Amino acid sequence: MKRLILVLAVAAALPAQIPAPEDVLGFSPGDDGRLANYADILGYMRQLADASDRVSYEVVGKTTEDRDFVSVLISAPENLARVDEIRRDNLRLADPRKLSDEDAAAIVKRGKTIVLLNESIHSTEVGPAQAGMVTAHFLATTKDPAWTKVLDDVVIVLTPCHNPDGYATVVAWWRKFKDDKERRGVGLPVLYHKYVGHDNNRDWFMLTQKESRVSVETGHMRWRPQIVIDQHQMGGSGARMFVPPYQEPYEPYVHPLLREGLTNLGRSVLKGMAAEGNHGVWCNRGFDAWTPARAFQHYHGGVRILTEVASARLADPNERVRPPRGDAGTVSEDNPSPWKGGRWALSDIVRYTSRGALLAIKHGSDERETWLKNFLQIHRDYCDGKYGPKAYVIPPNGRTLMTRKLIDLLTLGGVEVCVTNDPPGGLVIKNGQPCFGFACALLENSPYPVIRPRPGAPIRRPYDMTCHSLPLLMDFQLSKIEDGELPECEPVDLGRLEIPIKEDRDERIVIRKLKTGKKRIGVYWSWTASMDEGWTRFWFDMFKIPFTPLRPADVRAGKLKDRVDVILFASVDGRSLTGGPRDRRLPDSYKGGLGLEGRAALKEFVGAGGTMVCMNASSALALQMFDLPVERVGRGGGRRRRGDGDQPRASRTYIPGSVVRALVDTKHPLGVGCNTVTPIFLRQARPFGLKPGDTDVKVSFPVRYVDENLVAGGFAEGAEVLHGKAAAAVCEVGQGKVVLFAFSPQFRCQTWSTFRLLLNALLL
Repeated sequence: MKRLILVLAVAAALPAQIPAPEDVLGFSPGDDGRLANYADILGYMRQLADASDRVSYEVVGKTTEDRDFVSVLISAPENLARVDEIRRDNLRLADPRKLSDEDAAAIVKRGKTIVLLNESIHSTEVGPAQAGMVTAHFLATTKDPAWTKVLDDVVIVLTPCHNPDGYATVVAWWRKFKDDKERRGVGLPVLYHKYVGHDNNRDWFMLTQKESRVSVETGHMRWRPQIVIDQHQMGGSGARMFVPPYQEPYEPYVHPLLREGLTNLGRSVLKGMAAEGNHGVWCNRGFDAWTPARAFQHYHGGVRILTEVASARLADPNERVRPPRGDAGTVSEDNPSPWKGGRWALSDIVRYTSRGALLAIKHGSDERETWLKNFLQIHRDYCDGKYGPKAYVIPPNGRTLMTRKLIDLLTLGGVEVCVTNDPPGGLVIKNGQPCFGFACALLENSPYPVIRPRPGAPIRRPYDMTCHSLPLLMDFQLSKIEDGELPECEPVDLGRLEIPIKEDRDERIVIRKLKTGKKRIGVYWSWTASMDEGWTRFWFDMFKIPFTPLRPADVRAGKLKDRVDVILFASVDGRSLTGGPRDRRLPDSYKGGLGLEGRAALKEFVGAGGTMVCMNASSALALQMFDLPVERVGRGGGRRRRGDGDQPRASRTYIPGSVVRALVDTKHPLGVGCNTVTPIFLRQARPFGLKPGDTDVKVSFPVRYVDENLVAGGFAEGAEVLHGKAAAAVCEVGQGKVVLFAFSPQFRCQTWSTFRLLLNALLL
């Protein structure tokens, strides 16, 4: 017995064995056909933290569906023992207004590079979440002196999965059918995030989603990292991995030192991957650095290094992938070691993702002092007023909810906002503060540059939306003070802020009517996963407006007028609305759309006095169903490339995400409370026109695009087809109404300029 007690005592005194992922999961991350779910990943990270003095584990928030949002710290044990001191030092560099040169030099000398490592914000991109365990285990167990030095120099803040709800949904769906030969790999019929699906990586400037906000609050702003590694997957053909530098354009308020740092960091990873025999890694292609919708840290002193690794078939391999063609298959400075083709599996994705992260982390160690010096200098430049005007001033506008949202997102991003007493409710954002670059990026209307890769080549297409100017997206006035006196103001306190109300402008008046049940609202929710539909549900929940979700079977059942007064259709292709998902592998419960029964039920609903509201693409459904005197004008899409590729088709437009001006009839019920000239955000919208011939249907066009000076912000080709055409139509059909929008007035819940139009439509 004494011997047993002695053995147990000795065993208890020994350090816990650090588990490898396969010890906990029962398989290695990346094994064909195997996926760790979110609970598995957190379980492994907890065991790793319990066993290693280099790792700590913390729940820092909750997700939309109330799962734990987790942060894992990895560094040398000595660093973790004083991690709060390291973080405070870094925050002092981020606000050097009260920092002497001597103190700054001392912090740079002893400070650590902070690296925020984010895995799988896009949940069908399952590789990064698997790779995070591999990366963490390596850092927790390595005895290589070169890597223990990295741990001395760097604090890694690892987010094991950046979209836990979506990841859990994707893995559960995969596991449900993985043993079904007919349905294995069938795609989700719902969004993998409750509201926004893939668009969760477009929320970094409006900050609407819980995951975005907790990441900013507990990651970006709590730690102020010098390097953010954002790990993704891309298409399965072509190059095997993208790393920065990004292709032009860069948004103007990405500091020059960050552009330089991105280039050095990205090319270091590129070189390191090639040296290790990881072929097919390239840079300076496809992805740009234009919009803050994708890169919060570019305006807070750090870089966002995006890694995009080629995908497989979720967890199943592609047995034979052809060698890439064109630039992806040609040796160049940006593609030093092209991939030769062959088998590509989840294990390859895990390897490339993990090695890319580790090489970026090592660069943070190798160039630690440079990263910290540049971080300090960037914030000094903004505190010294080197960029932007002396101040921005926003006069009172009577729109309470919009103003509160504007203040919320600016202050969450570290911007100091003041409120004026005379006039009451005006806002002032002064230069000379550390995060003024974030304010500049959001408040300026930066023109999107026209770029040709070479003389005579077609204009380079933008990667994503090209206008993120809040004065346009939220429709408020902005003035800039270059010299002279600033208005008297004091720091804003949202809890005590009183905003002067203009009865006709205040959104709360309309929302109050909708909340009190003046109209029973139904939102159509198809089995064709639509981000616009998801954002629509979030829009209602954000304003706490009650609504009834209507699945296809609910509409087909008929008697709609007994349940709702208004049915709203988000932007979904009309054929998908009618026919439902096209994937025949889906279980029967997810198949089918409106069909003939649903269309008949909608006709009955409108004829009996109901209102049908269709946004953007779904307008095609109403135009097919009813004999309306309205038609779509022009053609959206790409341009015909002929000659030098510079001439668009006469009837074709290309607007990837820009703001245009429209005239609103403010005396029409749809336009009440709007500005006469209202900014509208467009993505490939086709306008409405009046069909020739006689009609018994009464139609009005209360919103029309202006005839000249149409484009207010962003990039557009062939926009002249919109001149004078209708952006919205209201048709009286039987006892009811059909309202058509040629755009999405609630787009990504970023377009506050047109929220009022949608609110009004629900009350018609």
